[in-house]
Amino acid sequence: TISTVIPNRVSAVTTSMGPAGQNLGETTYQADDDTGIAAATFEVTAPTQLTVTRTGSAAAATFTWQVIDWGRRISPPADASLPPAPTSISTATQASGNLTVAWPAPQVASGAPVTDYSVQWRTSPSGTWTTVADAANSATTSTITGLTLGTAYDIRVAATNVNGTGTWSTPVTVTPMSEAGAPTSLATTPGSTQVGLTWSAPASNGGSAVTDYKVEYSSNGGTTWTTFADGVSTATTATVTGLTDGTTYTFRVSAVNSVGTGATSTVATATPGTPGAPTSLAVTPSSGAVVVSWAAPATNPAAVASYQYQYRTYGTGSWSAWATATSPLTISGLTDGSAYDVAVRALTAASTPGASATASAFSGGGVALWLDADQASSITLSGGSVQTWADRSGNGRDVSAPSSSLRPSSTSQTLNSRPVITFNGTTVLEDLSGSTNRYSITGD
Repeated sequence: TISTVIPNRVSAVTTSMGPAGQNLGETTYQADDDTGIAAATFEVTAPTQLTVTRTGSAAAATFTWQVIDWGRRISPPADASLPPAPTSISTATQASGNLTVAWPAPQVASGAPVTDYSVQWRTSPSGTWTTVADAANSATTSTITGLTLGTAYDIRVAATNVNGTGTWSTPVTVTPMSEAGAPTSLATTPGSTQVGLTWSAPASNGGSAVTDYKVEYSSNGGTTWTTFADGVSTATTATVTGLTDGTTYTFRVSAVNSVGTGATSTVATATPGTPGAPTSLAVTPSSGAVVVSWAAPATNPAAVASYQYQYRTYGTGSWSAWATATSPLTISGLTDGSAYDVAVRALTAASTPGASATASAFSGGGVALWLDADQASSITLSGGSVQTWADRSGNGRDVSAPSSSLRPSSTSQTLNSRPVITFNGTTVLEDLSGSTNRYSITGD
């Protein structure tokens, strides 16, 4: 039988019609030539064997074909097959904690093309499957949101064409993880050539346990950073050593887990070094007490964490134990008319003391003296210095010298084993009205 054959690209199709409706049971196959061939005369040698031979000059070949016979065309039916399941599913955790799923398009040898993919997830190993809600598309990636970092999930994908959705891929199990969050509450404790650090663990470890903390410091305000080599540790403290006293440093800390190094903490600054002596130390008499005040040291004031004081009977007494203090300080329980030495020093947060400052004063209103008409210009006073006195010589000036630099000097002379105080006309004293005057005391 000679028929006209027109090749096309439909594969594995069975014809359903023959002469007078006879079912020939003939199956066609896809042509090797992707572009097809021109219409030609072929001979069907055996309908049941489906061997189609070209009778022209070209070599014999097997083609997908349609038979035009008895004035009508018999078309092969459409391919109703479903797409195969995707393979090689891969995942990646985004910085936000969402999970990106990707896969290569399945190899479709025949049939309708893929028009959409469905992605499902569940808590591994037996949770309820949840389908990712997205618009129909043929993209081979999808993002799953709402997962919990550190929890294991099963992921699967299925392809869809006009005939329906194919089989699901073999599930892959993945545990979403990301870098840990930033440590919080970074605090510094300066000391000599070192700074102690403390901080709190990050609110999120990214689904993977923190295995170390990275400590960095900068001496130029954060332009460049140096990592402090303190080994591997999950402790939330560190002491950065080898620093230069008086230099201000900036510090930051980040957490490390199996994914990598996370975000850095808020920075903190500190100046290592021992503080200098407190400044502006003043001791003012009070009834049965003295009132002490001071200001921060001029040297390394940033290293000061607290202050301590001690006192003793003027000159030769034993010092009391150092005790914590804030300015102003009242030392009570003293004997009026007795002189006392008071020392104040600053401490670093590591309890390293700085230099101390010392001042002296009488308890009470000081020692009141009056100069009679026949009193000499040299007088004696227990304690070695004059702080306050009343002038009864007729000038009527009550005199005060609260600062040691304004007090009359003690001479090398003694009288009844007590130092002699000389008013020589050059001593600068403050009277109670606030004026500054020079006094020369002589007899009337």
